[in-house]
Amino acid sequence: LHKINDHDLNLFVQLEDSIIRGLTQEKTEVLQVIRESKGSLEDKLRLYLIYYLNKDNVPAGEIEELEAAITKEAPYFSATSFIKKTKAFSTVINRKPVEPVRDQGG
Repeated sequence: LHKINDHDLNLFVQLEDSIIRGLTQEKTEVLQVIRESKGSLEDKLRLYLIYYLNKDNVPAGEIEELEAAITKEAPYFSATSFIKKTKAFSTVINRKPVEPVRDQGG
């Protein structure tokens, strides 16, 4: 119980749950928790990944700002590049195909 309180885990769990349920998609809230909480680097990285994976079209500047707040020293940080590539690939694969324009020649 002390570890939960010492690392602000309730705060992380509540925000992660809100993001997954689609109740919040606010970068400012995520950024504030990453910067100001007592959570571990793993907790902060998990929150970032949940936010990133559950939000469509995250602007590059927003990603850079969140990643800078976590620091590149977070364990498994290198996995973020793989996850970004996977998400981009999934987005391309899941796009609805465009119907070809048929010549209505007359």
